Amino acid sequence: MKFPNKLYKVEESVIYQMTRLMELIPNDGIAINILFRESNDKMVISDFIDALICMYTTGYIEFKDNKIFRINYD
Repeated sequence: MKFPNKLYKVEESVIYQMTRLMELIPNDGIAINILFRESNDKMVISDFIDALICMYTTGYIEFKDNKIFRINYD
């Protein structure tokens, strides 16, 4: 996992990738393969998986039936 430091810019870090993915996930969910295709402009698969793992472990998303949903804490 890449974290912002002397070697990696913020734009190359997993935190930046998480914010990019969160913007692409609609409230009604999205299939994992479609999300990867939409974010595939400069993101490699390992960065995509790292960002999903971080978002899941911090409680921002959940997986159901091959779809990713945002968790709303309203």
